[in-house]
Amino acid sequence: MPTPSFLAVVAMLGTRVIAADIVGTVREESTGEPVAGAVVALEDLGRAAVTDADGAYRLAAVPPGPQHLSVRLLGFQSRSLHVLIPAQGVLRVDLVLRSDPIEVDAVIVRSRIPIRGLDEEGEDLDPTRRLSQAAIRNDPFTAEPDVIGALVGGVVAETPESGGGLHVRGGDGDEVGYLLDGIPVFGPYHSGVRSGAWSPDAVAAVELRLDPTLPVEGLAATVLVTTIEPGERLRARGEASTSQIGITLDGPLVRGSGFLLSARSGFPGLVRPPDEPSYVGGGDHDVLVKLVAPLAGGRLRFLGFDNRNVVEAASRPSEVRDVPMEPGESNRYAWRGRTFGVLWDAPEGDGLRPSVRSWRADLDTSFRWNGEITGPTRVATDRSQLGLLGALSWRWGRGIAEVGVQATRDEADYEVRTDTDPEDLTIEGITTDVTAFVHATRPVGSRLELSGALAVAGGDYGTRALPRLGARISVAPKTLVYAEYARSEQALQSMRNAESVVGRIFPSELFAGGESTGIPAATSDLGVVGLVATPWPGARVDLEAYARDLEGLAVLDPGDGGPFAGTDVRRGAGTVRGGAVGVTISAARYAATASMGLESVELRVGDTEWTPSYSAGRSARVGAIVFPTPTLSIRAGWVGQFDRRGSDLIGLLEWESCNLLDMGCEFAGSPEELGDLGARELPAYHRLDLSVRKHWHFLLLGREASLEVYATASNLLGTSNVLVIAVDPESEQDAPIEMRPRAPLTLGLGWQF
Repeated sequence: MPTPSFLAVVAMLGTRVIAADIVGTVREESTGEPVAGAVVALEDLGRAAVTDADGAYRLAAVPPGPQHLSVRLLGFQSRSLHVLIPAQGVLRVDLVLRSDPIEVDAVIVRSRIPIRGLDEEGEDLDPTRRLSQAAIRNDPFTAEPDVIGALVGGVVAETPESGGGLHVRGGDGDEVGYLLDGIPVFGPYHSGVRSGAWSPDAVAAVELRLDPTLPVEGLAATVLVTTIEPGERLRARGEASTSQIGITLDGPLVRGSGFLLSARSGFPGLVRPPDEPSYVGGGDHDVLVKLVAPLAGGRLRFLGFDNRNVVEAASRPSEVRDVPMEPGESNRYAWRGRTFGVLWDAPEGDGLRPSVRSWRADLDTSFRWNGEITGPTRVATDRSQLGLLGALSWRWGRGIAEVGVQATRDEADYEVRTDTDPEDLTIEGITTDVTAFVHATRPVGSRLELSGALAVAGGDYGTRALPRLGARISVAPKTLVYAEYARSEQALQSMRNAESVVGRIFPSELFAGGESTGIPAATSDLGVVGLVATPWPGARVDLEAYARDLEGLAVLDPGDGGPFAGTDVRRGAGTVRGGAVGVTISAARYAATASMGLESVELRVGDTEWTPSYSAGRSARVGAIVFPTPTLSIRAGWVGQFDRRGSDLIGLLEWESCNLLDMGCEFAGSPEELGDLGARELPAYHRLDLSVRKHWHFLLLGREASLEVYATASNLLGTSNVLVIAVDPESEQDAPIEMRPRAPLTLGLGWQF
């Protein structure tokens, strides 16, 4: 196991850069007179300025690189132009407007420079990982924008080319909680090229935090997703690619209210040859609805989210000992997550600010499984949570504080029925909790900031205290050192087997728990130390080291190779030690980001110890984005994982990732046995992807619109990466199951109006 000194590293790639100011004047074209009241905007950044009586304006602290600048005023034709922002200093842009009685909407554009580590949100030395919509779109590591996938890097990992969710600081996918505008969401991901079940067009920002006072169980971390606010005029954005099609609308309603509607539909691949039962079938869709209205001086929001997934795959390879597989002989995996919430927030100010939220969140999952050993099996899980939260926040000197109370009732049912076992496995539990919480942040002097939080929960598992303590010290004008301790808890745990290759590719969690079930409440104690530095304008370095101790983990039978628990659940523990380092550099026409992580994860149950397959001892990522012109971007991303371990698969499996080159999209097999856990040393994983994007602006029905095309080629080096080693139970010969070949992974089209 690596020593703590060997592991002292990490980086949550920073998110901000030193910037420049844009100044200038706006004048009428024919007379040269100054134009007052014109709106000069960088809309993708949410930035705007209004010209004064002399026609002058100023936009301060604009990120460097290509940007789109627009100007509009009723009675004049709007204008849009590309500008190249320097890393520092002042850029002067004088504009003229032509008189026109037609009101023309501004161009809705995307920032071309922000990526993870080079974003415009927050403070320069803030170590919190927070990404804007522009940064999500410009991620060089995803084939197409992905709200969840953009968080990967440094202390956040994913299992290459398969599901299983995010792995934060050595945790499994079910240890991450999700909040949508402050409302819990269960299972917000798909299986395939895109993982996140939210359209980036509907998302303003995504943030990764660990805070026990948040209204969701996140043993390792919580992902906070913030949706965009409805605009003053109707806006439409859409996308169509080889993996999905979708549309997002937002705009005003009546009396200060507004709406947001986003819907997408996906599919595993464009081409499915007829009479080929080994090819993956099914589809998915996600729908997000938000209504906003003024109420009692504050803001009332209604939120609805629906995520449905169905995947059908052959239960065994197409030909086994020359016996063709029947078309109806298949496995079926389906999951649906639904969330409904109502939120009210008072307006921000110096006094007390109350807020109230209530919700219902559900996750229903079902498997139809034809196991090699057990035969036909039916699995069904249902989780339903009702919640109510009230809080008061206020400014505390130069800091902020919040107190609140939360009540939840969580019901989870898990059932497995087989034809061979007369006794079915049934786990039914109800968990009720009332939690009081407080958290506060306040500067002490000019260099130190202290933060703390405490959640005290009482319910079926007794009374528990979950603290969090943090400190940030500015040791130099451009260097921040931080430390944090947090204790978190998770009562409901997943019965999905992360060691099974099927359980990794079809990622829906199978939650179960409750005091009467015998499933313990898992706990995690996390310690973090780190450093953030900006040694020169446009450069950032992040370091982090962390340690986690886990108790009360629900662990399946270590020898079980099926995708879900079919026997009793055992109590386990775990130890995580790790860290990462990250560097980002930016200039006017390019940005580059790199990170490396080191990690040691050890899980234990009884006398068995192993490293889970989702954890790699070493990982690295290098990405870049270049702008040959303001409307053309080229991105490249290399991902590597080393010191990978896995458990041999005993059985037959046919696998080919979805790709356009040879029309592959296959998965066939129902293996249920594993070799010794973590005993196989897998070869290193390497993948280099290249993406090109081009967009245009034009007038449509008197409004400015944009059109974007993009293409991503995957695995340019043609590396034969290995997903798992399958062992034929009769011949005992090894058969490496390879991942994605060299292929054009994604072609797409996006538009805005």
